[in-house]
Amino acid sequence: MSCSLAVALSRGEKMPSLPRKKRKAALEPLWESEGRSSVKREGRALVLEAAADAFMERGYAATSLDDIATLLGTTKGQIYHYYRSKIDLYFDVAVGAFYMINARVGEAAEHEGLSAIERLRRGVHAAAMEIMQNYSFHRVALEATQFQLIGRRSTTQERAQERIAALRKQLEMRLGDLIGNAVKEGSLHVPSIPLATKAAGGSIAWLTVWYDPKRPTPPEKCERIASGVADFVIGGLCQPEVAP
Repeated sequence: MSCSLAVALSRGEKMPSLPRKKRKAALEPLWESEGRSSVKREGRALVLEAAADAFMERGYAATSLDDIATLLGTTKGQIYHYYRSKIDLYFDVAVGAFYMINARVGEAAEHEGLSAIERLRRGVHAAAMEIMQNYSFHRVALEATQFQLIGRRSTTQERAQERIAALRKQLEMRLGDLIGNAVKEGSLHVPSIPLATKAAGGSIAWLTVWYDPKRPTPPEKCERIASGVADFVIGGLCQPEVAP
């Protein structure tokens, strides 16, 4: 089981608070919707992980529930215990990806004794590590955010897309707060915090495109890559203050 997902499930964590009008549709991960027992949460997590691997390798169209069941070493009926359709499972993988990266960035940046610029660095580093360690989830999420359904969508699919949108917005807000605090601290000088946030987020997300999970990457190399991404983002934002 992937580390971030396992920790989240073992704690029975809820998603971070969202605006009241979104709470009903976007508060909890879908894998907690059928009860809070550890067995059900862990069973759903295993299905999600197998699905993420299958969708990444084959693509959505070429992946069947039988393919996912084969990876799990079980039958398709076991998947139907948690999901009614392939598309529901597909979107829930994306929900899981954004849920995990939000939790990872939030945890890394919660160090009051550190400077604002160091908290930003830790947040970017954590996001990069999350993408590499749970790459299949984030690769699917990248595609799912651009996925266009033809025809009418089910309530479950609408809810999943709302969750994805809410979590993407929350991640952007986290990065924006970290950048804004570094600006207040005087460590950064940027003409536009929203623009800087978009640029930082894009640099992090691009790791999903160029990172190759099939190449042997020992933990220490992942650490170096994450540090390099963090240095690149911070270096790009650390423009000297222009005198009036």
